[in-house]
Amino acid sequence: MRVAERYRRDSGLPGATNDQISDEVLGVNKALATATQTASITILEEQQKKQKKALKTLERFAKQWTERETSLQIIQQCMRERTQVLVGVDIEAYEYNHKIVTEIGIATLDLSTVDNARKAEPEVRHLRPKENVRYKNKVYVPDHSEDFSFGKSEVLPMKRCASELQHIFSDIGDRAVFVAHGSVQDIKWLNSMGVKLPTNMPQINTQHVWNQLYGDKAPAKLEYILRDLGIKFKNLHNAANDAYYTVQAAVRMGEEVEEQLPWWPRSRSQSPSQSQSSSPSSETSSGEEEASSSSSSSS
Repeated sequence: MRVAERYRRDSGLPGATNDQISDEVLGVNKALATATQTASITILEEQQKKQKKALKTLERFAKQWTERETSLQIIQQCMRERTQVLVGVDIEAYEYNHKIVTEIGIATLDLSTVDNARKAEPEVRHLRPKENVRYKNKVYVPDHSEDFSFGKSEVLPMKRCASELQHIFSDIGDRAVFVAHGSVQDIKWLNSMGVKLPTNMPQINTQHVWNQLYGDKAPAKLEYILRDLGIKFKNLHNAANDAYYTVQAAVRMGEEVEEQLPWWPRSRSQSPSQSQSSSPSSETSSGEEEASSSSSSSS
C-alpha cells in the first residue's frame, strides 16, 4: 500500500488504481529483465569473440610451429641420409605487379656428392622470361637481373622457362626436395606458370628452419642468415644467386643441427648486426653485399 501511495504521489496520477499501478510495475520489471538479458547476451558475445580470436591465434601459432618443425626435420633427414637432391628455387617479380615474373633461379645440389657442407656448390641456372625483360625493379627492390654470379643468364620465352623447370623436376623425380626462402609465394608462381611439382615433394623453408632454431626474434632475411652462417655472398635479389645461396644456407643449417644435437636450439654467438659490424673483411672478400634485403620473393 505504501508503494501505491508513493507511486500516486511521484507519478502525478493521484487517481491511479492499484491494478494500474501493478501493471506499471510489471512493465518496469519486464523492461529491466529484458535489459539485463540483453546486457548478458552482449557480454557473452564479446567473450565468445575474444575466445574465437584467441583460438585463431593459437591455431596460427600451432600451424607455424608445425611448418617450422617439418622443415627442420626434413633438412635433418637430408643431412643424415645424403641421398636427396635439394632443388632451390627463387623467383623475382616486377615490384609494381607481382604477377609479372622477371627472373627465375633454380639451383640443384645432389647431397650424395657432398662431403663437406661448407664446400657445397649447387649447380644453378638463371632464366629470364623474354616477354618481361623490359620490366626493371629499382624503387622497392634493387635490380640485379643482369648480375648472375655463376654463369650466363638465359633469356627464353616464358613457356620455354616453364618447360625447362618441369624437365628439372621430372628428371630428379622422387629424390627432389624443394628449398626456398619463404616458399609459399615461389610455389604459387610456379603453379601460375604451369609447372607441376612432384606429388608430396618434401619442402624446406629456410626462414622456418632459422626461426625454429633461433627463435622468432632472429632476423630471418636471407642476407642476415648468410652473414651469420659465414657464407660469403654478393648480388642478392638476382633470382639465381638467391637460389644458390638459399641451398647453401639450408645445408649449413642442417650441418649445425647435426652438430648441436641433442643440445639445440642454442643462441647464435653473435647477432647479425654484431657480425656485420665486427667482420668488415667479409664484405671485401665476398664482393658487393646488398644492404637491402626485402624482395618480391621474401629474400
